[in-house]
Amino acid sequence: MDIKTIALLSGVKPESVVEHKHVNGADLMRIALKNEPGLRRSLAARADDIFDLDFVLDGAAPRKFVPDQLDKERNNSWYSPGEVPMPGWNLRAEVYPPNSSYGVILEKVSIWVFDHHDGPYDLSVADEILARPWMRYSLGFQTEADYISMIGVNPVSGIIEVSSTPVVKGSMRLNGALSNVVFNMPNCHDVIEQAPDRAFVVTLPSGFYELYGQL
Repeated sequence: MDIKTIALLSGVKPESVVEHKHVNGADLMRIALKNEPGLRRSLAARADDIFDLDFVLDGAAPRKFVPDQLDKERNNSWYSPGEVPMPGWNLRAEVYPPNSSYGVILEKVSIWVFDHHDGPYDLSVADEILARPWMRYSLGFQTEADYISMIGVNPVSGIIEVSSTPVVKGSMRLNGALSNVVFNMPNCHDVIEQAPDRAFVVTLPSGFYELYGQL
């Protein structure tokens, strides 16, 4: 997977990534904050949006993943092998301190869903040509004043069911449900001092969202 794809899956602009490396099966990115005003925004109003997600960190008691920031971005950057545009949505649920796991500066669940997706999809099946939605779990650490380092992984298993329905001209209703989604986070403490000094597992036992996006 190239860095442009990894950056887009993680909800950041490819040009914001100034360094990328693989660390124990995860992607480590150094991101320039000057190009990412969304990373600094506070909670945005979302009166009609629902994002309800159960969250389990390393087998602990389930809790709610309550986003401090919920972004919906319409995107037309992807093309089929025949160069046909494949419009979709990047949904990003972000949690900041003091509610983030391990007190990290940024904790994020990202979902990429394309307009042609409809129904349930197995996240353990390798994706070919955007045949299914994508998900990503990321932790961000502020290692320098104007940069963060972000560790992100794709799910190893789980089910996502999605539907994108036009409701009025220029607007879509985005529905989704999650079941038993699992992310294996490696130990990256040797390259990021603030990172936990152990591997851990994040599980999303269940959840759903209903969002309204402008085309």
